[in-house]
Amino acid sequence: MTMNNTDLASTLLLQIPSSKTRVRLNHFARRGLINYLSCYLQGMEAVNIERFSQYFGTDIRRLGLTITTNLLSSSQRALLYGFVAHYLDLDDVQANFRGHPSAVIYSALLAVSNPNDRLEDLLWAYISGVEFAGQLGKLLNPNHAIQGWHSTGTIGSLAAAAAIGVYKHVTSSQLSAIISLASTQASGQLSQEGSDGKPLNAGFAARNAVCAYSLVSAGFSANRDPLANQNSWFSNLSQSPFNQQAWVTSWMHPGQIESPGLWFKTHAFCSAALSGYDAARQAWKEGIRFPDCNQIIVHYPPHRDAALTQTHPKMRLDGKFSIEYIIWQVLTKGDVHATDFANISLTSEEHEQLTHIVRRHDLPIGSPTQRPVSLELITKSKIFRFDVKVPHGSPENPLTDEEIINLANKSSEIHFETIQTLLNNSHQSITRLLTTINHEPEDIK
Repeated sequence: MTMNNTDLASTLLLQIPSSKTRVRLNHFARRGLINYLSCYLQGMEAVNIERFSQYFGTDIRRLGLTITTNLLSSSQRALLYGFVAHYLDLDDVQANFRGHPSAVIYSALLAVSNPNDRLEDLLWAYISGVEFAGQLGKLLNPNHAIQGWHSTGTIGSLAAAAAIGVYKHVTSSQLSAIISLASTQASGQLSQEGSDGKPLNAGFAARNAVCAYSLVSAGFSANRDPLANQNSWFSNLSQSPFNQQAWVTSWMHPGQIESPGLWFKTHAFCSAALSGYDAARQAWKEGIRFPDCNQIIVHYPPHRDAALTQTHPKMRLDGKFSIEYIIWQVLTKGDVHATDFANISLTSEEHEQLTHIVRRHDLPIGSPTQRPVSLELITKSKIFRFDVKVPHGSPENPLTDEEIINLANKSSEIHFETIQTLLNNSHQSITRLLTTINHEPEDIK
């Protein structure tokens, strides 16, 4: 009897990896976890987190990143963790997924963790969730994103559910049901950019996965094939069929977490703007300033700027999703800073200046691992062009481990070298990690 599509995916997810594969891919998962913890700690300092305290009826700042509190349920913790980790839009991205894997998957996994669970199992479950997200994203994107779906909320719900199933060592049939119940909840719209709705998409996705796991654990049933080529969640969203042979052949070869890999950010704005930012920084270093330019043209491949929905932002916060705003900031001041994305209005003069920056979609599409941009600056005497295909932080031009640690160290009083040492011994328990995050013991052996 032939397996249905979801049962095939579940079988692949539950395969026991070789020690060689686990060791190789754990490196990428550790980088993702360090980045996740850093983003969570920074997000927890944000003003709007206070609103969640009102929603839950308890001061969430004093909870820390915990798995032992009775004040919140596991699904509430997943919602909180996902929202906080994605709040500043500093968290990592995966190209095929076109979403934020760590904010969803790690949030869901930590929300269902037990004190004695091993970091090794947490890391592998995360790797499995990223694999599922990337494989599914290859089939759904770019049309999924072009249609206005936020993959973090949609694909992310299923990916986090898959990761929980791996983490909890469920059966294949249980995993298919968990993915199915996650799919019937999965949503998320890019139109939420610039509002609390966007980080809530990450929180909802993590919550959806935990809820699905809890319901199946309680004996609830579900349609067994949400990835079917007809009358399913997948077929409703996909323009390409689910090819079982392609999944089997490509699964963990080499691994979506490794190729196309994870993108890490140095600034709190949409990853689709990274190439344009790097190009603007090159222009600044060459001595070009915004007042020197009669016009600035940002050249993209078709639809590669779909996530940059704000062409003429009215609020500085919306500038996170505006290449025009980011380039204007760089060519005016040399860089962007956290204060540039405050929730305040632009002046009419500033808004008029942004109209001198326009987009064109005339570059070849190229590889999904790249974000090609050509920045054209037209001055009174000359035309300058700066081309960037692989911005700093992308898998082909990655941040070093030291850079990731240094960025994390800026986020809190915690010394992330301590976290890195702990993660290198992945036989440690989850409790050891969370105790370190919440209290930072002096020594880890």
